[in-house]
Amino acid sequence: FPDGCGRSPSLLLVYYNKNVKERTFVFEVIYIKIEKVKEMIKNIVLLLIIIFLIKTFASYQLAKSEYKTYDYVVTQNDTLWSIACKICNDNEDLNIKNVIIDISNINEIEDSTIYCGQTLKLPIYIKI
Repeated sequence: FPDGCGRSPSLLLVYYNKNVKERTFVFEVIYIKIEKVKEMIKNIVLLLIIIFLIKTFASYQLAKSEYKTYDYVVTQNDTLWSIACKICNDNEDLNIKNVIIDISNINEIEDSTIYCGQTLKLPIYIKI
C-alpha cells in the first residue's frame, strides 16, 4: 500500500529514524528481509514446477505401464462402452470411463472405432 508518494510502508520506517546510522541499519534489515522473501518465493515456485513435472511424468509412466491382459475378439454390435460395461459388471469398484481409457491406451485406439473380428487386449483388474 503506497503512502501517496510511491513508497511502501515497510520502507517508510527508514524515514522516521533521525540518526543516519539507524536509518541505514533499518533499511539494510528491511532490504535483507525483502530479499529473503523473494528467495523464498523463487524456491516455492521451483518446488511447484518440480512437483508438476514429477506428477506429469508419473502419470505418463502409469499410462504406459504393462497391464495383464487377455485377448477379446470384437463381435457384432460391440462398442468400447459395452465391453467396458462387461468388465465393470465383474468389478463394481471400476469406473466405466477409466476402463474405456485403459482399453484405448492398451490398444492404441485414438477414437472409439472398433471393428467386428478385431482382437483387443483387455486389462485384467484384480481386487485387492
